[in-house]
Amino acid sequence: SSSSSSSTSSSSSVTPSTAAAKGKGFETAADNLNRQLKSIAYTDGGEIDVQRNADCGTCCVESSLSVERELKRAMALSPNTDPFKKSTKIKYIKTHKTGSSTLGSIMYRFGARHDLVIYKSPSHGLRINQPKNSDTVPADIVLHHFAGIATKLHRIEQWEEAYEWYNDVVPNGKYITIVRDPLSHYLSYFSFYNEPGGRDLEQFVARKNNKNIMMRDFGVTTKEEMDKFMELYVDKFYMILVANRMTESLVAMAFQLNWSLWDLSFVSLLDSSKNGFKRWDGKPVKKTPKEKDLDPDLVKQIRDITQLDKILYEYAERELDKVIERIGPKFTAAVRQFEAMNKALNKFCNCKDIGHEESKMCRWYDLPDMKYERSISSTGHADAYTISYLDAIINR
Repeated sequence: SSSSSSSTSSSSSVTPSTAAAKGKGFETAADNLNRQLKSIAYTDGGEIDVQRNADCGTCCVESSLSVERELKRAMALSPNTDPFKKSTKIKYIKTHKTGSSTLGSIMYRFGARHDLVIYKSPSHGLRINQPKNSDTVPADIVLHHFAGIATKLHRIEQWEEAYEWYNDVVPNGKYITIVRDPLSHYLSYFSFYNEPGGRDLEQFVARKNNKNIMMRDFGVTTKEEMDKFMELYVDKFYMILVANRMTESLVAMAFQLNWSLWDLSFVSLLDSSKNGFKRWDGKPVKKTPKEKDLDPDLVKQIRDITQLDKILYEYAERELDKVIERIGPKFTAAVRQFEAMNKALNKFCNCKDIGHEESKMCRWYDLPDMKYERSISSTGHADAYTISYLDAIINR
């Protein structure tokens, strides 16, 4: 089963009154604590525990206070904080170049925190024609990339078989996936998978390569297959997130699955759109071009060859808007608070002087997909890492 590591308020902990004795850096932390406690600790009702381990320095102390403050507010705005009322059966269809690894990391941490069974695939790409890993079936969550079926690639039959496979592995689970604006998706996919091999974007598009590349994850390549997918399968999805509206999508998912906003927290993972990024084989990935930097005719050509992708993307946007409308006015407040909480968490994890226990949690948050997949045990469990002063708010 999973284990949880947390910091403790033991003899190694320091308070503002004793921190000064530890050195100049802690004097700064103590001064900041005294100043911030007046504006933070009591604004939301009740005191915030300010005890920290001795190795938590100035930035660590100040930033952790911000995390506590924003977390407390986020928990008050969360649709649910009772672990027994949360949806825990998830069939996650992990698409390519859609922000899916960030979403996968959220699924992974949720599974670890709640001691759920995560399906353990022998490979990064989920190959459903291989024997199932019986040690993790039935599972609560599947979060690997769906790699298709070699003999049925780019055919709707591969999705039809995958649909049955997911139903067998996660009985009564909810289908979740994520899509992205077809133009930005095409450019990101090309920059990551094709350009490093020496391909030219304009020539690639002119040959109509990667046509409807997003729908290939569902085995769809023709209009007839798209019609079949939209008629028989699209309404099986409980939630389709929209990468271009990631924060809205995540908060909507929290309400849909009855999760807390903390369940959706994340730190920035590897971003292949930035200069200097290298992919799994060490080849550099150039910065993904923006629409404004491309010839309008090239943009039109890309949109013309991603028409099937557009159908699913626009459907997902319409469904997201419906969910937001059902949630009502509290949705906007929840989005703002989720952003504030996540910003505070990211700043905290970027501190250079965070303590050992804090560092363990931040490294856990920063695991890329191949690493968090490997950390899943043979029986489908994963270790969760947290900090006691955050747990005190989460489990209140």
